[in-house]
Amino acid sequence: MRLPCIALVLVCLFTGAHASTVELYQKAVSLCSAKNDEAALPVFLEAAEAARNEGKASYLFSAYYQASFTAHRLSKNMESMRYAGEALLVAEQNRSGDWTRRRTNLINEIELIGLLERGHGRLAQIGAAWNQHRRAVSRYREVFGLPADDRRLEPGDVARMTVDARPLGWRLIEREAHYLHETGQTTQAKSLLRSAIAAAESDLDARVHRQSFYPVKMVGSLASMEGFTGYDQLSLDLLQKEKELCKSWADRSHLQRIEMNWLINFADLQGANDEIVKRADAVLAEATAAGSINVAAFKRMHTHIAARHLSHEQRVARLLAAADESRRMENEEEHFFSSRDVLFEQAARNRPGLDGEFHAFLNQTRLQGNLRAEPRIYRRYGDWLRLQGRYADAIRTYRQALQLTLRFEWHPLVPQLYAKLGATYLADGQDEQARAMWAEVARYAVLHPDIPAVTILSARHIQLHALLRAGLLAEAALFAQEWYRYGVAQQVPSRSLAPFEPAVVKAYKPGTNPAAGAASKHVLLHPTIITTVALPEQDAVTAVYLLNPDSKPASGTLAMRGPGPRVLDGGKDQLGISFSVAGPEKSLALPLSLGGGDFVKIQLVMPPGRLPAPEAPATIHLVWTDDATGQTRTMLWHYSQGGTAVNASVLEAAQVGFNPFIGLPVQHSVHIPEAGETPVAFRVRASSPLRIEYLDSTTGRLLAVDNNGNGDFTESGDFWTPVRGEKPGISSPALTAGKETSTATIEVWYFPNETTGGDREIELSVELHQPAGWQQQAIDRLTFAK
Repeated sequence: MRLPCIALVLVCLFTGAHASTVELYQKAVSLCSAKNDEAALPVFLEAAEAARNEGKASYLFSAYYQASFTAHRLSKNMESMRYAGEALLVAEQNRSGDWTRRRTNLINEIELIGLLERGHGRLAQIGAAWNQHRRAVSRYREVFGLPADDRRLEPGDVARMTVDARPLGWRLIEREAHYLHETGQTTQAKSLLRSAIAAAESDLDARVHRQSFYPVKMVGSLASMEGFTGYDQLSLDLLQKEKELCKSWADRSHLQRIEMNWLINFADLQGANDEIVKRADAVLAEATAAGSINVAAFKRMHTHIAARHLSHEQRVARLLAAADESRRMENEEEHFFSSRDVLFEQAARNRPGLDGEFHAFLNQTRLQGNLRAEPRIYRRYGDWLRLQGRYADAIRTYRQALQLTLRFEWHPLVPQLYAKLGATYLADGQDEQARAMWAEVARYAVLHPDIPAVTILSARHIQLHALLRAGLLAEAALFAQEWYRYGVAQQVPSRSLAPFEPAVVKAYKPGTNPAAGAASKHVLLHPTIITTVALPEQDAVTAVYLLNPDSKPASGTLAMRGPGPRVLDGGKDQLGISFSVAGPEKSLALPLSLGGGDFVKIQLVMPPGRLPAPEAPATIHLVWTDDATGQTRTMLWHYSQGGTAVNASVLEAAQVGFNPFIGLPVQHSVHIPEAGETPVAFRVRASSPLRIEYLDSTTGRLLAVDNNGNGDFTESGDFWTPVRGEKPGISSPALTAGKETSTATIEVWYFPNETTGGDREIELSVELHQPAGWQQQAIDRLTFAK
């Protein structure tokens, strides 16, 4: 995005404004040109006030335009956002003026929308920021003659533009990739950036800073995503490419940021030797002397690099000092990251009593809308729970991390999670489960051959040390030799191979892990009550979930009675049960087994021919009986047929505990009156604060997040993924029924947060947007312990 000082002066030369307005405006421009932004900002605002009094709209727009960018350079983000909004309002109110229709002015409007986007981003309003981005894309299409019915720019569209239009187009593509990555759609984000970088080849080679800035930034963004998802060497190569592309720029700040990112990635991948630390010292010193706005971030990164040479006590002391400094400087972003580093370091050293800190940190991360950080927090929390000997909790947490990581398709991070699950099962005495998880490491490596070999070795490190701690030295020795040969064959650096040398096994003395306790939790059947009223000629559809919160495997029988029940084919973690219109009433008993921490989703479908009237609903009882304990869990499904689709569920939150790491799922089949492929807005509103996540019930893709459950997706921590054809102006996720049916299904997960009240019942209104407004489709009730 441009940061103009002189722009727009020509727009105002022929407007006939009073001399005082002209003088104020030109004075502000002169101050801006002299790099005195602090003095220029109030003068631009005076010029805006004078222009408003004299009715000079073009000057009013120009003054607010300049004020917004001046405030942006001063890091006054909220002021910048406000002035940008004022400028855009002036433009909208004066569409009849010739000056508003000039191409230059329309491009300036797109840049102002970008400032609104940045402001929402600073407030962690991901949904609102993404919405402004889509607004900018729409305006870009309008200005440069692209079809208006598509919400996303494609690299080919931008590559065909003129030289003056391309930089802004590359910026819009880079921001689109940013939001995709932010919301867990990293695979799509990386694909978009790779295509854009290939299409922007001529701009990458340009010596003009303005033309090449965003193409080069796309390279850096891709490097960041590759590093974040575990492709460390690829990330280093891309950062090196970015350095080469921008080394001729006069502005050193961008090169400093790239250099520090390269150093921290290198330190994580190959270790921080003295040369790396010296280079980090030099970058930090240069940035400090230049007064860079990135100094606080550079200090934190420098600490991370230098900490490789420190003892644990020295490292914690330095991290705490960095956190204190960021608090004194009122730098919330850096304080957040510094506090995270402190928490993770303390957890790695097995400090007791960190549950509250982890819960608070997860809630804070969610409030910032930082969805892509959650799998890492789950992993670290699981590591700490394992060190504490709380194996059931660790397994449940690792499985949630695995579910998120698989959903996001972050392939290199998956083997380590399987390895950690295996280590936890082994420590808990679950040998068979442990080996099943370790077999998944090998299977996943075959399925995804692009996973770096060093990543597979890292997962095998975990397996080796688990075997050693269990005292299985002979097995560990054979295992070490096998994977040492694998590492040599894959040409993995010797630094990563050292722990696999057989001498390590011989010198190892088994530790004393906490003894595995008896199973204290039992399989849960959830929800406990569901009431479904289906439309005429529509199936009654619902889903129940069997969850095993313990580390030990569980087996039992799920029994039900209904008309002609039969089991449908299902996937690994789900199965379906349908009922036949002509079938006789009979019982169905399903023997099921669940590993520690597993859950199974069971889809129930009742065809319309067997549905009773609403005034006399039928009921199916589902009863789970545990083989080991004989304990039973009961779920009731009341179903009928009527003129209005209704689905109500009662969710017993007391069964799983009040924990922001643990969510409760429920599936809704939503009737969409106008069958077809037109998306219809959907939301859930909670009577008390509650985090709500919306998933595609078929693919598991995350559609939206409402961090406080009030049905507004534009606040801090919120977002929704746009779909083509959705109704403009409604900030909510949208469902599409398709051509053959008027029903769509969605899976909703409820998570408590720090403001969710306990000892109460929360009502959740499931609503669909109709021509008359929002209409209730269903009700969920979330019941906590009394």
